Amino acid sequence: MAEKDKGGAPAAAPVSGVTTIKTRSPKSGREVEFDRNLGATLAETVALFGEDVTHSMATAQIEIRIQGAVRSALDAGYGKGKDGNPTVTDEKSTNSPQEAIKAGQDHTPGVARKGGGGRKSDPFAKIAEKIDSGEMSEADVLKMVKEKLAERKAA
Repeated sequence: MAEKDKGGAPAAAPVSGVTTIKTRSPKSGREVEFDRNLGATLAETVALFGEDVTHSMATAQIEIRIQGAVRSALDAGYGKGKDGNPTVTDEKSTNSPQEAIKAGQDHTPGVARKGGGGRKSDPFAKIAEKIDSGEMSEADVLKMVKEKLAERKAA
C-alpha cells in the first residue's frame, strides 16, 4: 500500500486562493497532499510569483490548449484501423492542414470548441467506423449483440 502524508494538519475550511496539491510518485508509489496558496485572483498570483513567471506559465498553458484544438481538427474523421494505424473513417469530417491551423488561430482558451468535449457519442456510429475501418466485421457485431443479449437475460 502506498505511503501517504497529509502534513499532519487537520482538514480546515477552504481558504480563497489555497489549492490542495496531491502528488504521487510512480517510481516509489509514495504520495503527499498539502495546501498551497496560489492566489485567488490574477493580481494575487502575480504578487506571489511575479509577473514574468505568471505570464510564462499562462502562455505555456494556453499553448497546450491551442495544440489540443489543432489536434482535434487534425484527427477529425480518423480512427484506428485493424493494424492500429490511423485510417480515414469519415471522409466528410476530415480537415486539411490549413483548416487545422485555422482552428488553432481561432481558438479562444476557456471557450468550448464547436463539437468538442462533453458531447454524447453515438455507439452505432462507433460500430460503423469499426466496420468501415476493417477492425470488426458485420458478423463480429452480430456475435457481440447476441452475447450482450444473453448476458442481460442471465442477469
